[in-house]
Amino acid sequence: MAIPEHIKEEIRTKAGQPMKYQTEDELKVAIGKYFLNCEEKSKPLTLSALAVALDVSRRTITNYGKTDKFFHTIKKAREMCEAYAEECLYTKNSVAGVIFSIKNNYGWVDKQEIQHSGDTEKPISIKVNEMPTDAIINDVIAKLTENTN
Repeated sequence: MAIPEHIKEEIRTKAGQPMKYQTEDELKVAIGKYFLNCEEKSKPLTLSALAVALDVSRRTITNYGKTDKFFHTIKKAREMCEAYAEECLYTKNSVAGVIFSIKNNYGWVDKQEIQHSGDTEKPISIKVNEMPTDAIINDVIAKLTENTN
């Protein structure tokens, strides 16, 4: 017996804990209060502190950001935290923590990109100037016999 689609949908929507914020406006107000509090107290803008202020986990913030209803609000909050972290790279004395944060929270990476061009159909050939094998052996033997005399 197959489960009817409307029952499956009801199970999907009721699974897990109910969302703390039901509307985008509710969430915007709570995030706005967090940002104002940080500004008043000269505290950094971080995703972890935002989660504490919203009384949810960081994972919950990520999950909210995956919904159509809250996507833009969460995206904007994350961008503001990222912009703050980036500004700290230029204004703070110790940037190691900021670098750690932006790599782990915002996908920044240390990488070097190398772009190759030219004919991609031809194999790459490398020419190595080699001494003939006999010459190398004779050179090694000569050096060894010099040290023994």
